[in-house]
Amino acid sequence: MQTKPINLAGERSKYFLATTALEEFWDTSKPIVFLGGWCKRYSRKLSQQYIETETLPLPCDDDETAEIFNYLNGLYERILPELTLGLNDIHDVSHSTRYWRMFIGPWLLHYIHALYDRYLTIQMAIKRYPDFTTICLDESCFIVPTDTMHFIEGMKTDIYNIQIYSKILCELGNTFPTKKTKKNNLPSEICQNNSRNALHNLATKFCKLLVRKMQNNKQVLVYNSYLPFSAQLELIVKTKGRLWPCDSGYSTIKHFDINYEARTHLSKTNFGSNEFEKLLVNLIASDMPQSMMEGFQTYRKNVFSNYLHKPKAIMSATSWHYDDMFKMWAAESAEYGSTMLGIQHGGNYGSAAYFIQENHELNIVDKFYSWGWSRSGCRATITPLPSAKLVKIKKIPLREDKVDLLFITSIWSRYLIQYPFTNEYWTDYFSQQAVFLKNMPDELKKYIKVRPHREDLGWDVILRLKDLIPEIRIEGWNIPFWDSLKKCRILICDHPLNSTTFIESLKSNKPTVLFYNPNFAANYIRAESVHLYDKLKEADILFDNPVDAAKHLDMVYDDVKNWWEEPQRQAIVNEFIERFAKTTAGWAKEWNTELNSVLSKSFIDN
Repeated sequence: MQTKPINLAGERSKYFLATTALEEFWDTSKPIVFLGGWCKRYSRKLSQQYIETETLPLPCDDDETAEIFNYLNGLYERILPELTLGLNDIHDVSHSTRYWRMFIGPWLLHYIHALYDRYLTIQMAIKRYPDFTTICLDESCFIVPTDTMHFIEGMKTDIYNIQIYSKILCELGNTFPTKKTKKNNLPSEICQNNSRNALHNLATKFCKLLVRKMQNNKQVLVYNSYLPFSAQLELIVKTKGRLWPCDSGYSTIKHFDINYEARTHLSKTNFGSNEFEKLLVNLIASDMPQSMMEGFQTYRKNVFSNYLHKPKAIMSATSWHYDDMFKMWAAESAEYGSTMLGIQHGGNYGSAAYFIQENHELNIVDKFYSWGWSRSGCRATITPLPSAKLVKIKKIPLREDKVDLLFITSIWSRYLIQYPFTNEYWTDYFSQQAVFLKNMPDELKKYIKVRPHREDLGWDVILRLKDLIPEIRIEGWNIPFWDSLKKCRILICDHPLNSTTFIESLKSNKPTVLFYNPNFAANYIRAESVHLYDKLKEADILFDNPVDAAKHLDMVYDDVKNWWEEPQRQAIVNEFIERFAKTTAGWAKEWNTELNSVLSKSFIDN
C-alpha cells in the first residue's frame, strides 16, 4: 500500500526521525532514521515507500543491564522520599515513605525505567543525527493516565509513547512540528470487569455484600489470591473463617479535572544530579496518574466507605502493582499496623535475577509466602509454604497415543516498560523461535500447536508464525490451558525465566522441553538457583539454544515415555519442583498454622 507523503518537517533538516510505528507521524519525503525496532511493524513492512537510513541500535549493550538496573532502582530509592514530602504537602497528610511506596511505587518504578529508555534513545539520535527533524504529538492531545493500570496499558501503545517522546524532546529544548490525532483516547475503564447481564450483576453485588457482612477485624482478608476457588474455599473452612475473602477485581474512578497548580508545585521538588534526573522530576509531575493527584481524596473516601477499616491482616498475590484502590487500602491499613502478607503468583519468582515485581513485593509486605525458595536482604520475611495455587494439580498419565506438541509462547510490549525486557530481547526471542521451528523435522511440524500470548501488542505474532509454517495450528485462549495440556504429548516453552506454565507442566509430570537464550539479562538466573536450572540442562529438559531443543524433540518423540520416566530425570524434576512448586498433602493444615500465628501477633488496638 502506498500513502501520500507528508512533509510537515523543516526543509533544512536532511534526516527525519521516526519515533513511532504510526505512519501518520512519518515524513516520507526525507530519508528516515527509525528510533528503534518498535517503529516498524512486521505486518506493515510493505505499506510505505520510504528511504531508510538506518534503524538505531539500542543505546546500551545488554551486558550493561545490571548497571542500569541498579542505577534506576537506586534512583527510585532516592526520589521516593522527596516525592513523599511533596505529596504529603499537596494532600495535607503525613504518610510514611512506606505508604507512598505501596501506593505509587509500581507506577514510579515502571515510569523511571521507561523514561530512562526513551531518554537514552533520544540522546543517541541527537548524537548521530544532530540536524534531524521529527513530528511530535500536539500538546492538546496529551492525556494524563487515570491510574496505574491505565498507564501500563498506555505504555503498550504507539500513541502514548509518542506523547512521551514529544515531552522529552520539548524538555530538552527542541522545537518540532506537531500533529493532532484522535487516537490518544485510551479509556479510563481499560481493564474493568464488564457485567455479563443484569442478573449476573445483581448476583455479584449480593455475593459481595454477603462476603463483606461477614468480615471482621480478627481475620486475614484475602484479595485476589491467585488461588483456585476450591483451594481458597478449603482454606476458609480449615481456618474456620479466620481467612476470609475480600472484594476483588480491578476498579477505578473516572477522569478528574487536572490540577495544574498542584503538579507545578510537585515539579519544583529539588532533586537531580544530572540532566535525566532533572527531566524526570518535571515529567513525573505532569504524568503522575490522576489517582495519585487529583483523585487522591476521592479514592480515600471510597476506601473508607467500601473497605474494612483496620483489618488485622491483608493478603494478596496480584494486586500490589496495578490496582490503585487496593493499594491505597493496603497503604492506609499498614499505617494503622495491619500486617501485609504477599503470596507468590508466578513461576519466575526466586529465579529471575532482574525482576522488579518480586523486589517491590518483598519491600512492602511483612511476610511473603513462596513456593519453596527463600532469599535474604529484603524487608519481608520469606516463608516457603506449599503452593495453594498448585495443590490441585494432579499428575497427567503419560499416554503415547497423544501426538500434539503444545508450544507455549510469550510476549510483552514493543516499548520497554521495565529493564531488562528491551526491544532487542524480544527481537532475539522471535529469532530464536523461528530457528526452532525451521529446525523441527517436517514429520513433527504437523503436530505443533502454538498457543500465543493473549495479547499481540503490535508484534503480529500469528502472521510471523504463518510465514514460517503456513499450515501451523494456532490455539486461542478460549481453550482452557489444562484441557490442551492433557491432550498433548510434550509441552514446549521458550521463555522459562518468564513463565508459570512450564512450572505447572512439570508439576503435572507432563514431558516438557524448554529453551532460551542465556546470554540476555532477562534470562539471567539468581545465583542461589543456578544449580537447579543446570540440572534441568543435564537432564535434557532445558536447552541453551533452539537447534538443540528441536533435535532433542526429534530424538525422543517416538519414545517419550522411556525418556521422561528415566529415574534420574524424574529425581531432577522432583528436586526442581520442591524448590519452585512445593506442595504437600497437608498443605491446608500448614497454612492454617501459619495464619493463626499471624493473627496472634497483630499490632492493632481494636
